[in-house]
Amino acid sequence: HANTSQLVIPDHDTANVLLQRFPEMEIIVEEAGRRSPKVILRRTLKRGLRVFFEKFGRILFLRISRDQRMRDSALLRHLGDSSEAGRRMEQGMVSASINAPAVIARLRELKPNLVLVYGTGLVRQPVLDAASCTILNLHTGLSPYYRGVACYLWPLKEKDFDRVGVTIHDCVMQLDAGGILAAEVVGLEHGDQIHDVFARQVLKGGQIYAECAARELNGGVPRIPQ
Repeated sequence: HANTSQLVIPDHDTANVLLQRFPEMEIIVEEAGRRSPKVILRRTLKRGLRVFFEKFGRILFLRISRDQRMRDSALLRHLGDSSEAGRRMEQGMVSASINAPAVIARLRELKPNLVLVYGTGLVRQPVLDAASCTILNLHTGLSPYYRGVACYLWPLKEKDFDRVGVTIHDCVMQLDAGGILAAEVVGLEHGDQIHDVFARQVLKGGQIYAECAARELNGGVPRIPQ
């Protein structure tokens, strides 16, 4: 499916799983690092103080726990080498925002038959309209119980271990609110650290995502409303 597109932030590991199923997939990367800290702060505060303090607490906790080094180690352990996916992503289009005019223009040019989203900012209506096809989203959390970010962290904090999971759903304007194609609990193992849990979510999510995408391209998948 040469005209199947994926819109992602630089997450080589998820792309690695999907590229095994769709090697001709075109990748459009939303480079989160280009977002202004002031913009992130303003947008977070708009969603309320509770969301702000949750996000601030998450960032502080992950920095204290040496987030990037430990996360990279866990991802490599569970998913293997993703350097090829990294190479493909470097060759793809890079945008500071998934909603940029250049992304909209590229989607209109591609005329994809399916778009797969993972880890971007909120996708706005002009992007949904420009795709003119089904757009799916991989959420590394079990919807509707856990939405938004860090959904590997909150179930652990609340000892809600049966709701550590992943969800594939239609991408809509509302946050993690589209019809669900698949949702599965991710099993934990003795000795798992927080980054192992996230790595298991990425691996399981990528596998389910690829399967849902293939089925969607070959007739469609029933949805369960959230």
